[in-house]
Amino acid sequence: MLECMKNRRSIRKYTDQDIPESLLNELLEVATRASNTGNMQLYSVVVTRDPANKEKMAPAHFNQPMITGAPVVLYFLCGCEPFREMGGVQESGGRIR
Repeated sequence: MLECMKNRRSIRKYTDQDIPESLLNELLEVATRASNTGNMQLYSVVVTRDPANKEKMAPAHFNQPMITGAPVVLYFLCGCEPFREMGGVQESGGRIR
């Protein structure tokens, strides 16, 4: 396991080969089974295939071409609302701590 982690690499160049919806759904289903704090699933996943939407989001990625060139872009959005409701997250000066 450690060797795998030490030898991991980032892929920054993609083919234009589409990812079948069934495969993407299966990957996302497996990802939702990952353990997390209190099994609260404190995230949402936004799937972007539309070229116009990828162009709009490019500035958030410093206009790196891999974002507009990838067939699918996944955004994982953190949601702290359940912790807020439990009193575990407090806002201080516009920042969450």
